[in-house]
Amino acid sequence: MSEKAPGAARDLLELTKPRVVQLVTVTTALGFAIGNRGSFSLPVFAAAVAGASLVCAGVGAINQAMEVESDSLMTRTQRRPLPTGRLSRSWATAFGLALILGGAALNAWGVGALMAIGALVTALLYLLVYTPLKTRTWLSTAVGAIPGALPPLGGFMAASGGLGWQGWVLFGLLFFWQFPHFYAIAWIHREDYRRGGHLILPVVEDRGDRTAVHVIAFTALWVVASFIPLRWTGGMPSISLIISWILLAPAAVFFMGRSLAFAKQRDIPSARRLLRASVLALPLVLGIKCLELLGR
Repeated sequence: MSEKAPGAARDLLELTKPRVVQLVTVTTALGFAIGNRGSFSLPVFAAAVAGASLVCAGVGAINQAMEVESDSLMTRTQRRPLPTGRLSRSWATAFGLALILGGAALNAWGVGALMAIGALVTALLYLLVYTPLKTRTWLSTAVGAIPGALPPLGGFMAASGGLGWQGWVLFGLLFFWQFPHFYAIAWIHREDYRRGGHLILPVVEDRGDRTAVHVIAFTALWVVASFIPLRWTGGMPSISLIISWILLAPAAVFFMGRSLAFAKQRDIPSARRLLRASVLALPLVLGIKCLELLGR
């Protein structure tokens, strides 16, 4: 029993897609920080962030239960707990459902019914709309980017009680970023995704013309969104805002440069460089956005 327990714990953790949960945790917390205008409430903050993270973890588990057949066909996913039989599909579904309901309940109790409803709608959009569409149309990427970008908006709403424009800026940052990030992954593993039956853009076209256009266009939109100040009521920009713009410039140039290089070369090395750029650029920009808070 002592030997099996750590392995089971690792499998359960893998079901939740920890990297995605980490991103949701950070962006929900940032949304809360941006939306907070009065006294900081630690219980509300904790309920908002923990609830969103639990819902995300549950969605990851159920998503793997829904896609066990395609995961078993793909090299990058066939060693997951469900394709290997280390966990059962029914167990993963029950585990995921418990996490989703627990997270929504925590949101309702600590924040309010509106955030709980938003969390459940996000989960349903991902599982019942995006996941089935992945094997039907390349437009699924745009659909999946919506629930992927909602966590900071939820955090903002938890703190402010409404949906302000700053929350939508954060939504835009996450929404636009997902396209170059995911298309880089998809280009690297395009044959794997083809075996799994995923009709994403890099799979359905051979030369990658539309993929290249989408990567450049959404990176450009991400750059524009990253320069929109979250704390500026007019007049002269604050010192912290000016510093944030100065720090943003090299990150924006670096990310756009990698996107342009991928659009031109369209090979696995350029896709890997674009992926690394996306992984570096997002946390850097989110950190710079935190710097802007010092100027309020």
